Amino acid sequence: WIGDSGATVHITNNDTGMFNVKSCDFDITVGNQETTRCVKMGDVQLTLKDSIGSYKVVTLSNVRYVPSFVGNLFSISTAMTKGAEIRFKNKQMEVQKGDAVFEFLPTNSDNCSFLFSIDGQRTIN
Repeated sequence: WIGDSGATVHITNNDTGMFNVKSCDFDITVGNQETTRCVKMGDVQLTLKDSIGSYKVVTLSNVRYVPSFVGNLFSISTAMTKGAEIRFKNKQMEVQKGDAVFEFLPTNSDNCSFLFSIDGQRTIN
């Protein structure tokens, strides 16, 4: 999952485990002004390891499923709307909601994207 400050919604190209699924049939405009088609949306549960090593289950709501999308976007603005606090320090981004703190690592030094590592179980470290 890549944390994106410009994304207005969470987007995934993997609908495995998605629940509360609703149909959608509309275009989403991405950063380079190209459009891609959303075919459904729903909730996704992620098992995250927080900054102290405890595992927490987090639910992302209304995640747009776009099969042609390159990866998974975590919308920073959506997280903030849902009560998360975002902090940047030492080239890392932290997302805190309640007593849980999760860290994103920078994807590279040329942009401001941040990445959770992920495996097939949707476990994020």
